[in-house]
Amino acid sequence: MALVLATAQVGCSIAFVKGRPDLITPQAPPDCTESMIVPGVEAAISLTAIASTLFLGLGAIAIGGFKVRRCRRAHEEHRALRNAPMLQPGYPPPGYPPPVQMPPPGFERGACRIPPAPACEAGLACASGYCVRPPMQ
Repeated sequence: MALVLATAQVGCSIAFVKGRPDLITPQAPPDCTESMIVPGVEAAISLTAIASTLFLGLGAIAIGGFKVRRCRRAHEEHRALRNAPMLQPGYPPPGYPPPVQMPPPGFERGACRIPPAPACEAGLACASGYCVRPPMQ
């Protein structure tokens, strides 16, 4: 769009600026444009159009490149998944943390270790690394 605007405005100086006349006489001053306003405005518009075209073009290139890189990574992940050995149900794939173990029923307080000595309070037993209240009998 900026390129269309840039090419549409080119030529303002040619259309609106009068150049030096062929004949200069002492009787009348030359009838030509002395002000640089029109060429300056045209230059500013052209530079703005060029800059915005470059900016938009570079932005589009960057976004396109980003999308292509992400797509290539997706294809790599797909190939890796397709070629990966089948895992047993319940086991995470390599690179993923193991599943979080939930405390057993009757969980009361923090973790414990049976050896060297139980660290559970009175009335609690150490089961699977957790202090639990024994089931009622």
